[in-house]
Amino acid sequence: MSVSPKLIGIIIVVLVIGVAVGYLIPSLTAPPPEKPVLRVWLMPFIDEPEKVLAPIVEKFEEKYDCVVELTTVSYAEAVSKIQAAIAAGEAPDVVYQTQGRFIPIAEFGEAALVVDDLVEEFRDQFLYPDILLESVKWKGHFYGVPFNFWTYLWAVNVDILKEAGYSDEFINSLADYDNPNWNWDTLHEILQRCTMDRDGDGEIDTWGMAYPGGENWLHPFLLWLWLCGGEPFTENYEPNFNTPEVVCALSWLKQVMEEGLMPPGSENLKAGEAIDYFKTGKVAVLWGSGGWPSNLCETFKRDNPDLNYKVIYPPLGKAGRRDTYLGVALWQILKQSKNIELAKNWIRFWLTDPDAQKFQEDYLYFFPVLENAAKGKLSET
Repeated sequence: MSVSPKLIGIIIVVLVIGVAVGYLIPSLTAPPPEKPVLRVWLMPFIDEPEKVLAPIVEKFEEKYDCVVELTTVSYAEAVSKIQAAIAAGEAPDVVYQTQGRFIPIAEFGEAALVVDDLVEEFRDQFLYPDILLESVKWKGHFYGVPFNFWTYLWAVNVDILKEAGYSDEFINSLADYDNPNWNWDTLHEILQRCTMDRDGDGEIDTWGMAYPGGENWLHPFLLWLWLCGGEPFTENYEPNFNTPEVVCALSWLKQVMEEGLMPPGSENLKAGEAIDYFKTGKVAVLWGSGGWPSNLCETFKRDNPDLNYKVIYPPLGKAGRRDTYLGVALWQILKQSKNIELAKNWIRFWLTDPDAQKFQEDYLYFFPVLENAAKGKLSET
């Protein structure tokens, strides 16, 4: 049977269309390509961080067309869990870090990415670069990028000091940085005079200060070590705790405890318990540890509206310095990251995005690290 040329043409056209559709249909019906995933581990610097951070995370996801997976790990377990994830080859891309925790990760099989290039990108914009950046430098390199900072403040209970016989003029002078009389010896005198029986039942019910002797944190002790002129590491990055300065700090704390100027059982106190002694009007002096901006600017006033306190400078220590603790939060990228450039953009975002900057002051009461950062409630306070 013969076939007309016209019919042959129609068949060819149909076949061509069928082949084309066969190629097109899979591309039309296939799922869209998966978005890159950035795995970020946090420590609980706020309640429900995943919920509170949601608007900022969504803004980042939209900007970089990605998905962010947030995981919260406790401060106590953070280092061990990060190291375990690294050993298993399942490390996250980015981890929230503090000064006391980034070094073990940098030392653990050299697992942290050196980010000198990222630090240099923003160096000229950092507030106090000599202090902020040097505090997170390790063996000549940066293993994380700071994104906010705070300092540990001191405070005194004004009512207790007045009951102990101190005048308003004296109390106000403790907030004068250039006051040479606000020193270690004056602090000792305040602790002695403010340890007393205030309700008249014959029992001591108010003490000079409370120290978290049962806490495994290092930074409460570092405050006293610095006031004695000591440093925790040598220039060669070796532990530096067999020194006269360490003896000075430990001897001071031992003396204060033995004189009964701290609540009984202070050697077993947790940090939160030591802070509660001040919040509830049971100790006169809140020294550095626990006196961070979020407490003194918001939570103490909110939770204890009758607490009458004044923020002050630390005293001149035995070494003649007014040293306190500079806290710095940083983002650390791990070498196992599958999205290193996206991880770097996460850091850039936290440094430069106005909403991310303002969040740090409004919710964390920490200062953003760059000079042009958006100002929030902490700056207003």
